[in-house]
Formats: sequence, C-alpha cells, structure tokens
Amino acid sequence: MAALNESFKGSIRLGASTTVAQYVLPKHLALFKKKFPEIQSELKDGNTEHIENLLAESKIDLGIVEGQSKRQNIKYIPFTKDEIVLCTGINNPTIKKTEITLSELQKLPLVIREQGSGSLEVIVSALKNVNVKFSHLNIEMILESSKSIKSYLLHSNAFAFLSVHSIFKELKNNELKIIDIKDLSIERYFYFIIQQGGSNHLKELFLKFMNRDNFKL
Repeated sequence: MAALNESFKGSIRLGASTTVAQYVLPKHLALFKKKFPEIQSELKDGNTEHIENLLAESKIDLGIVEGQSKRQNIKYIPFTKDEIVLCTGINNPTIKKTEITLSELQKLPLVIREQGSGSLEVIVSALKNVNVKFSHLNIEMILESSKSIKSYLLHSNAFAFLSVHSIFKELKNNELKIIDIKDLSIERYFYFIIQQGGSNHLKELFLKFMNRDNFKL
C-alpha cells in the first residue's frame, strides 16, 4: 500500500473559504500529505466569492466553500454539515439567559462578516426564512474573519454568528458562550467546488480522501 501511495505524484492547488481554511482543512491536509508524500498541496483562502473567482479563473484546481451561491460553470458537491450559532463573551453582563427570541435578536449589537462571505449569505437566508430582515439587525461592526470577530467579542459586549467549528477552543476554555434563538436554527453544508467538466486523477484522489468513511471534522 505504501508503494501505491508513493506512485501518486504532482501538485494540487486548493482554495478554501475562511472558516474551512482556518479551522477544518489543515489537519486533513497533514493526513493527506502523510499518506501521499509525493503530492505537493498549495492552499489559498478567502471568502466564498473569492474562492469561486479563483476557480473560474483556473487559479486553483479545487475549492471548498461554505455559501449557497450556485454558479452555472461550477459543480457543487456537498460533503459535510456545519452549524452556525450565536455567541458572545462568557462574561457579557448584558445577557443572563441562554435563549432569546427573534425580536430580542434584532436589538443585540452584532458583529458580522463582509459582503461576499459564505457565512453571511447563509445567515441572511436563514433569517429571511423566519421573516427577519437583515436590514433590521443592529450591526455594530463588520470584520473579515472569524478570528478577528472572536477577538472583538472577547473585548466587547457584542454578539456574532459563527461556525461551531471556529469556536470549539473558546467554548472549552470558557471564553465564549452560545445563545440559542427560539425558532431559528442555522445549518449549512460545506461544498467541494470544481469546474464543470473538469477533472483529473489528483482532484479525484483528494475528493475520495476527504470523503473517506472515517472523515471527521
């Protein structure tokens, strides 16, 4: 088997949206490298719109995104679910309860991602489904990464919608807490994206590896 793995050679250019690139993909890239040492991998990150553009311009071979946009020249392959939750600093004095209503949500100071973010796109869509207009939210700050949003939350009384994968460490360390919202649950898929009709053996190998039976986030 080792000899078979070593027979795969070449390079693969990957792109991943911010949450995936920072909190999901690195450990799997390490496992992929261990199994296929002769394959060189390069990872670019950015918001979902940026990664889709890189793929459309053939600057990456395969992408992993978190949004809902569907471009005609791109094939979207769902591979695992994610959940987006409302969170805030553990010692935020402005809130004591663990669940709020949609009406209360609209009064909270929120930190959000920038336009083009797949996370923002999913949040806006989920709110629309429960008749909450994005324009009615109390937006305090716009930041371009989950990491910067988490840091902001730790130094303010603001709230933010973040992927559960991006806050595991902060939850474990009792730095952030999750606030449930009655009648609102935000789930989404992470998607592999490839150009329609475009395929090669290294892309197929990487897809198969990431979809292996023992795949765990």
